Amino acid sequence: MQIICVRLCIQAQSVSSQAEKRGRSFDKTIDEWKRRVADLQSEMEGSQRESRTNAAEVYKLRTQMEEQNDAMEALRRENKNLSGTILNLPPIHICAVF
Repeated sequence: MQIICVRLCIQAQSVSSQAEKRGRSFDKTIDEWKRRVADLQSEMEGSQRESRTNAAEVYKLRTQMEEQNDAMEALRRENKNLSGTILNLPPIHICAVF
């Protein structure tokens, strides 16, 4: 009976040791995945900041482009009006005196 008890005790210690090894391995795996998640969260936050910055820059550039297009249209209208005015001017004869 004592031999059976000793064998069971040894088996229990072996099973316990294996369970502890598995537990440590599992803990290492969990820690590794936690680090990966933290790294990915950090990368995502950086990407979101960069995206917001780029969106603001796009908005600013789009506004500037619209302002430039409005100014260009105003200059084209003015140029067209001035061209019409020039065509309606009477011819000027320039006499050169030598």
